[in-house]
Amino acid sequence: MSKVDLLAPIRKLLSVRKRWCQEHAAVSSKGLPIDPHSPKAVAWCLMGACDKAYRLDSDTFRLVDRELDRRSRELGASSDVTFNDDGKRKHSEIKELLRDPFYGPAPSANHSTNQE
Repeated sequence: MSKVDLLAPIRKLLSVRKRWCQEHAAVSSKGLPIDPHSPKAVAWCLMGACDKAYRLDSDTFRLVDRELDRRSRELGASSDVTFNDDGKRKHSEIKELLRDPFYGPAPSANHSTNQE
């Protein structure tokens, strides 16, 4: 079974500040909350980006969510959601959280990541 960096699509999606948001899974160009899978989404929170990449109901999403929770707790947050939504949080800290690869099994062939 091949191993891949499961954070790569999330890291790519949130690579620039204007594509990251807080308090909502995703927002439109008007700053309105929107489904992370909508083609009108222009920015995502940490979990919204994870959902866009792997879908909430997938095993890969749950695996990545547990890893991001673990990393967030190491930095003093109670979860990856609270880490992302802290009003004092900087985009650079989100990028740092995602910096190190997290290797896991490649998503199944019938599941494609949607990196936009």
